[in-house]
Amino acid sequence: NRGITLIVDDSQLFTFGLNAGHLGHLKGNDLYIQQPLLVTKFNSQSEHVQKLVCNDYTIICYTNKGDIYVLNDYKYRKIVKHVLNVTEIAVVGGKLESNGILDEENIDDDLKVFYVQSKKLYLYHERESTNNRAKLCLWTTKQRLTIEQIVAGTNAVIFSTNTGQVYTASLDKLSNINKKIEHDSSSNLIYDERAYQYLTPSPIPLLHRCRALTTDRTGRSLAALQYHPTTHLIAYPRQPESNFHENLLDLFNEAEHMHDIILEINNNQTFPAHKYILSMRSSYFRELLYKKQIDKLIIINNTNTLINPEIFQLILEYIYTDKCPWLHFIRKIKTRNEHEYEIYLAQMKNIDDDIDDHRYFARIRQQSTLNTGNHHHHHQKHGTKSKKKKKPDLSNEFMIEQQSEEELNNGLEHLIELAKLFQLHNLRKRLETIKQSRQKNSNILDESIGEIKQRYYYTREALTDLHDVTIISEDGKKISCHKCILTCRLDYFRSMFLADWMESQNNSELKMALPSDLLEIVIDYLYTDTIYNK
Repeated sequence: NRGITLIVDDSQLFTFGLNAGHLGHLKGNDLYIQQPLLVTKFNSQSEHVQKLVCNDYTIICYTNKGDIYVLNDYKYRKIVKHVLNVTEIAVVGGKLESNGILDEENIDDDLKVFYVQSKKLYLYHERESTNNRAKLCLWTTKQRLTIEQIVAGTNAVIFSTNTGQVYTASLDKLSNINKKIEHDSSSNLIYDERAYQYLTPSPIPLLHRCRALTTDRTGRSLAALQYHPTTHLIAYPRQPESNFHENLLDLFNEAEHMHDIILEINNNQTFPAHKYILSMRSSYFRELLYKKQIDKLIIINNTNTLINPEIFQLILEYIYTDKCPWLHFIRKIKTRNEHEYEIYLAQMKNIDDDIDDHRYFARIRQQSTLNTGNHHHHHQKHGTKSKKKKKPDLSNEFMIEQQSEEELNNGLEHLIELAKLFQLHNLRKRLETIKQSRQKNSNILDESIGEIKQRYYYTREALTDLHDVTIISEDGKKISCHKCILTCRLDYFRSMFLADWMESQNNSELKMALPSDLLEIVIDYLYTDTIYNK
């Protein structure tokens, strides 16, 4: 505060500065005290300062005994006694010594001390106090406010609550309800139960998450320090991962229930699919399907050879999901090999229960290139003749790695061949890169080579000839769409088209009670997985 400095060190109070009766020191010849002086009242082990507040005219001290003192008029006075567990104190008013230098600073306001005890607010008003009793402050509104911090000015008291909201209550016209009673000076009551101070709290708009408050001497201007908006968040909002391509994979796996084209290979193997998805991803399919009323397409390889159905299905999955078929193919071979190894171990356990699976399996793999007859003769030499079953020939069992390597190379060639056939240029380039990498070192698999880093999305404005449903908004605007996208992306349309709702039977137009601007945003999101502002 202006003109004075207060220091609390090891529960001792030191003050210096302008000495106008409110520093707790005797009156001297000098108007200013140049160095810190100890306030002797609180220089004892039995009583020391716990809280300290002040304004330009008064210093308020709260001690460990629960007493509140005011330093004024070159002395200290106990204004409230035996109030324990006080959490907040605010002071307004007071009066400095009258002299020519300080007359302009004096406002001659009544001393008012607010303090919070047990989540209740009390007011000590010097002019109306009786026997050092304070009034309990009550709200004129039906609110339960838990005060965290409080500051006061001549015109208002301002406080923040445990929710971070800030309120102000005017002090211009204090409404007092006092009943004439005879006070008993020996009473232990802290406040007069029949004397209250009513205040009307008004929230300060747009001020939230308050952690610290201060105000000027009038109480009409304030400054507040706020917590960061994320300070008290327990669960941070986060955008969920996209499930766009998982939805399309479900569409592909369940194409048997809803499709508009049948793909046939090898004269007898069929795959249900969707014209819009195929045409958007492949120039080959777009030339054959767009603006043509067909429901079956026979696919013939350029070399007139049979198409591996497993490889063909992997290519279709890539068209739907953008996931590299090479990685799927590798995992499939690896899973199959692990399964075969487990079967082999089970067979070995049936022959000899004493075999250590891991050590024996590792040793057999190392010897897989050796002559099987030598291995079999070695086992017979050290084994028993009578009760042991004859072990199976292991030459085929442990050629798995060599067979897998050949199968992987053939599968990669087939994938590249089909990528060229269907004009999937990005996939073909990626697969050729994988092929070159494997030629250098086939034992090293860098999965990052096969990852698709840029995902593909759709648009409802493309391939308008393949629109098969029209949605009408509540304002009459028609929006044409593709059933396959709507079905896989939203359960509402999935149930409508697959469960034969009445709205979708024998009618390509659907009415929805949504405005057109909102409906377009929702439908475009289903296609692009992104929200665009119209």
